Amino acid sequence: MLFITNREPKGSIKKSKKDQHYDFDLKKNSLSNSVFFCKRNAMCDYTEIGSVKLMKLIRKSKVKQILLYIHVCSNLPEPHIFPRTQKLQSLFDEKENNLVTVLPLI
Repeated sequence: MLFITNREPKGSIKKSKKDQHYDFDLKKNSLSNSVFFCKRNAMCDYTEIGSVKLMKLIRKSKVKQILLYIHVCSNLPEPHIFPRTQKLQSLFDEKENNLVTVLPLI
């Protein structure tokens, strides 16, 4: 699953680097000065891929529409946002394959 976030990663605010591991710092509720374009590989396993790669992956897909999923501010990536995004994606997939890609903005 692809996602976009401006939530501060663990460690100091860093310069964005594609293809590196990304960790949410759940102890901090502050926003980063940067926006990170990432991929969720599995639960609590994320990779920053960069905006160009994210857009290429979306363009390469045969999806007809993109739904930007904007959540309420009191939700965390795990266990709230990503499972809900997966559920929403599965509902669209049941209706029609490649109809919508749900892209969470965290």
